[in-house]
Amino acid sequence: MLAGTVCAAQTKTNQPPLLERSVTLTVQNEKVPHVLTRIAQAAGFAFSYNSSIVDPEQVVSLTVQNVTVRQVLNEVFHGTLNYKAKGSYVILTKAPPPPVKNEVVTIYVSGYVEEASTGNKVPQVSIYHKPSITSVVTDDYGYFRIKIEKRTDSLSLSVSKRNYQDTVIQITESANQYYIISLKPIVPDTVKIIPSKAPADSITLFLKEELSHPYYSEPNIQNISDTLYALVQVSLLPFVGTNGRLSGNVINDYSINFLGGYSRGTRQLELGFFFNMDRGDVGWLQIGGFGNMVGGKVYGFQTAGFFNLNGGDVTAVQLAGFANTNLSEAQGVQVAGFANTNLGGMHGVQIAGFSNYNNQPGYGVQVAGFGNLQRGNYRGSQFAGFTNIAIDKISGSQVSGFFNYAARVRGTQIGLINYADSVGSSYRIVQYY
Repeated sequence: MLAGTVCAAQTKTNQPPLLERSVTLTVQNEKVPHVLTRIAQAAGFAFSYNSSIVDPEQVVSLTVQNVTVRQVLNEVFHGTLNYKAKGSYVILTKAPPPPVKNEVVTIYVSGYVEEASTGNKVPQVSIYHKPSITSVVTDDYGYFRIKIEKRTDSLSLSVSKRNYQDTVIQITESANQYYIISLKPIVPDTVKIIPSKAPADSITLFLKEELSHPYYSEPNIQNISDTLYALVQVSLLPFVGTNGRLSGNVINDYSINFLGGYSRGTRQLELGFFFNMDRGDVGWLQIGGFGNMVGGKVYGFQTAGFFNLNGGDVTAVQLAGFANTNLSEAQGVQVAGFANTNLGGMHGVQIAGFSNYNNQPGYGVQVAGFGNLQRGNYRGSQFAGFTNIAIDKISGSQVSGFFNYAARVRGTQIGLINYADSVGSSYRIVQYY
């Protein structure tokens, strides 16, 4: 006997997708075809199915309140049928057994993610399988469906959402699975520390943050704190490749990017025919046809047809057709067709067609077609076609075609106009007029 009512939770003018419409239902020993009819009438759609896949004599008993049509169907059929919405119909088909090839079973894991305390569905949750680097994100209704190759007796799926506690589900059965996953919110710290003013280098900090979190609107970037690892990534564009939507969470040994690539880091070699983007550290060899952008440290050799832009410390040889720009300390060799810019110090050799600029103390040699600008003490020599400027002390030589300036010189200035606030007693200024 059907004791209860079936009701749609949404108004007719703003209905969610058919399978996400909410119903309340109490059934005691009712035949399945009759239950389907009542659900369809109340939720405002029709079922379409071959009668041979539904046992007309099967009876069910269940009580559900304000749950989705999909959840009710799972309670009735326990995964033996597939459901698909099309137009004003929900189409039911028989679920085939999971395919098995070379002792590998391909299964589908689906379900909903809910907030533990309220039962509300949670959208934009990351569900991922680390070994295969496979992921999906829950839709606006908290639903997910992920295809996994089950190679062992047990596999783990990780579930992550920003501001919620991470959880893991263990799958042991070699069959399609359905889960309702509950996530607990992280209780925020009630103590807030408000800085009196923005730090002096707030712009630099902002740029570093942007470099370390490109595509931050991507759910997997926001949600997942785990670092995944892969031997090789091959990609056409960011997120279009072997690492899929997890590209920004994976550190690769080797990465080949035909137009562009995106990763958490590279440990050996990265080749981008147009550009490379890495949130974290990059090692040994990075080649970009147009440019390289790295949020972390760079060590080894970095070259690009147009630019290199790095957020972390650089210990490398950098070659760029236009510019090398580092937001932190740099050490090694920089060669650029136009400019080398370091917001930290530079320790090594800089050669640029137009200018070299260092924001912090350093040492080495600067050679520029137009000018060199050094803030902070510098030990070494500056050579420029037009001007050399050292805001603090320089221990070495300044040679330019027109103007040299240093706050304090312990060495030699050679140019048309030379100026220093003070000069070391054992050195001299040479001026040509």
